[in-house]
Amino acid sequence: MANLDNLLKYYIECIEIESLEDLSFPSFKEEETFWQYPLAIEWSKLNEPSIAVAIPQALRSALALGGASASIYYGWPLYIRPEIAKNGSSYTWVEPVFFLKAEYEQEGSESHLTLEKEWPKINDYILRRLTDSMEDRIQLLDMLGLSEAEVLPENGLMEYRG
Repeated sequence: MANLDNLLKYYIECIEIESLEDLSFPSFKEEETFWQYPLAIEWSKLNEPSIAVAIPQALRSALALGGASASIYYGWPLYIRPEIAKNGSSYTWVEPVFFLKAEYEQEGSESHLTLEKEWPKINDYILRRLTDSMEDRIQLLDMLGLSEAEVLPENGLMEYRG
């Protein structure tokens, strides 16, 4: 039985490795590949998992290329990394530390975003700066309780509202 437990843990770790995602955006692409939407409190703590927003036209156009419905990500907090371009001008990389997938639907001029009930993911760009190996990254995910093996409560992240 111990061998089966070890094998299952190994398979779960393989899936976690494959599911690590990188999200990083140059600041000059704001409203094209990302945008900052002001919320009074962190979105997963709101009573409703859906919000209606006006997404900038350039970003809506990019999402439309994905078909009738597409997924976007909600990220928080943001890590801002300064950079210097080859021509000497400065800009920043915007990298969410955590992110959640949200379903996107466009209805006329209004967009509806709905958070999916899943654990937040940690941006792999951030993890790579904090750890030396893939094994360390997986161990950090486990320590933070963000392992894919953990079961999310029925009402999602609302369970942990403070």
